[in-house]
Amino acid sequence: MQIRRWSAFAAFVTVVALSASAYGQIALNPGSIIWLSLRGTDNVVGFAPAGISSLPANGTLMPMAVGASASAAYDFSSAAFNVNNAQFALSASNGVSSSADLYGQINFTATTAVPWNLAGSLSWMGNWANGVSLFARLQDLTTGSDVTLHNYASAGVLSSVTLTVGSGGGNSMNVIGPTSGTLTAGHAYQYTLELAADSNPYSPQTGMAMGNLSLSFGTQTVTITAANPPAPAGNPYQPGQIFTDVLDTGSGPTVTAGIGAPGTLDEGPISYSPIHVTFSGAPVPPPAPDNVVVGCVGGSLPCPTITAISPGPGANEYAISISGGMPPLSCMTFIFTGNAAGQRLHYYSNPGNLNLDSFGSTTQDVLFLIQNINDGSANLPENLARFNVNRSHLQPPHVNTQDVLRVVQLLNGVNTTQVFNGTHAAACPP
Repeated sequence: MQIRRWSAFAAFVTVVALSASAYGQIALNPGSIIWLSLRGTDNVVGFAPAGISSLPANGTLMPMAVGASASAAYDFSSAAFNVNNAQFALSASNGVSSSADLYGQINFTATTAVPWNLAGSLSWMGNWANGVSLFARLQDLTTGSDVTLHNYASAGVLSSVTLTVGSGGGNSMNVIGPTSGTLTAGHAYQYTLELAADSNPYSPQTGMAMGNLSLSFGTQTVTITAANPPAPAGNPYQPGQIFTDVLDTGSGPTVTAGIGAPGTLDEGPISYSPIHVTFSGAPVPPPAPDNVVVGCVGGSLPCPTITAISPGPGANEYAISISGGMPPLSCMTFIFTGNAAGQRLHYYSNPGNLNLDSFGSTTQDVLFLIQNINDGSANLPENLARFNVNRSHLQPPHVNTQDVLRVVQLLNGVNTTQVFNGTHAAACPP
């Protein structure tokens, strides 16, 4: 395998190439190569070719440039052609934008009639963008026809947008064919992919694009069936909605308690750290820190990173550890890849908003807590994650007047990260 770098000053393009080899159900066409390019540029400097060096069939590409950085993990195997955990960080300076794109093209032949599945998404979060685009195309070179083509784009993005294979999401869409089917034995195929984003030259802050694309063979798409903290289907007190952590962030200016914060004790059936997720089948590739994307929208503190992913106690269950608690007032999202591409976990942080109304954290939450303490609801095991505000684990009843006091402190910004009165969590990307 070879890598070709195109560079000028601080910006460069990376190209991956594989010599022809058999993949079992599929085989690379004789004399063809697999190539993949990744670019991060400040949109001012030009490009010039550089040398070639060897790379394995899977790894990570990570060019850097003035005003832009880009990275992506890739994995070409008999099971799938995967581009995972693509991340573009794009800023603007002096009216000059930045951009990044991930492009690949693979020629292969089906040696048997093998099922295929196309999945993927690209999300732009929290900033302006001139444009965001996702492109995937599978062509039958033997018949000269498109098997499937998915071209999604969104121009003039003001905040957040998600483009998803099969469902779109942008303001421009061109789709031909399905997202799954069966390859014809003996036919030659070409698979082309691209993920791209371009920041607005007057954007006030760095924007982030995160995405993945997978063409898998002989596998079925898996879905999230359970999570803890729970996925929307299992939310214990707001069915069908994203789980919201309304409890304490800790007693200082940094987040020391909550979703993802190590050492946060369980509240009834809710486990905060590590985060557990269960799939309907075995994800390919298995979730790992280099192929699961975590991103945050809103909040004033940095988004945590994934530090470890390990198998959980149940079938197809995984435990995700992150570097710290999620930022208060943010939406935190986990995006999975491979045959779990498009599967997401969303979480909200809204300290003090116990009644979960659209007004956010207000004095009405103090009254709501008092009412639920008085009627006994607050101390039911399934309700502790909503009412045990100070996360105390003393003798029962865990929820008492100390929690009322802590809500008042949160609203006034006493011994916490900020004043929460009148605040609410940022909206999650689609």
